[in-house]
Amino acid sequence: MRPEPENGISGNVRINITNITNKFDTILQQQIAGGRTDDGLYYVLFVALIIFFLYARFRSEWISILTLLTILTPSIWIGAIIRGLAKNRFTISTALYYLSLCLAFGVSSVFIESKIQTPNYTAKNFLYLQDIVTEYGLNGLRNYFTWADFHWLTFHLLGVLLFLWTCLRMILSVTNLLTVCFTLFGTADQGFFSWVLRRTIAYRLSLKNVIWTIASMIFAYYLVAGDFYMWFTYVMPQQINNIVYHIFNGTH
Repeated sequence: MRPEPENGISGNVRINITNITNKFDTILQQQIAGGRTDDGLYYVLFVALIIFFLYARFRSEWISILTLLTILTPSIWIGAIIRGLAKNRFTISTALYYLSLCLAFGVSSVFIESKIQTPNYTAKNFLYLQDIVTEYGLNGLRNYFTWADFHWLTFHLLGVLLFLWTCLRMILSVTNLLTVCFTLFGTADQGFFSWVLRRTIAYRLSLKNVIWTIASMIFAYYLVAGDFYMWFTYVMPQQINNIVYHIFNGTH
């Protein structure tokens, strides 16, 4: 089944990658003419465009990588817990604490991955995003996506990146846990493990990092699922209007 081109929805402006690129060039030329250059902003926008292209062009590969991280991280995590118990280095309460964190991360990762593939709220042709970019390039998006769709894709991609970053942090946390285990087990190469321990200690499973991980996983879920976009675009403006109205007019 092929995607259906958009048919001029009223009030929506189509994406035109050429116009976007020309706009970047115009802004940069104006800044140079005015005696100021904000190279940082220009390169940030350029990098963002590249990241968007990489996600759109290789979306199935991104999902495969995230699936691999979701499977690999809890597996290594559970292995470290079992090894710690077998060597009597972990108490039962410590092992249960780590195991509960591991299961919570694994289950939440599965939910997030499912919403990356099939969000609750999505652009009409989102499921064909990779096929469109592969066949027509970024310029082909203008025939299938509106500006509203592009805004949705931006929030969705931010959620994917946040989830990926959280997974990488969890890998460092598991690495720290494994390093502690090997250090306690008296492994011969203590110098190497001490170096790894120092580099990963900031990502240890402390209360602060656990809270950060929980918050980032929840936020990533709402971003990739489209719920945050719906709230930000439609619900939040009405809530702000209601607050402002009550401030100036009371509850009458």
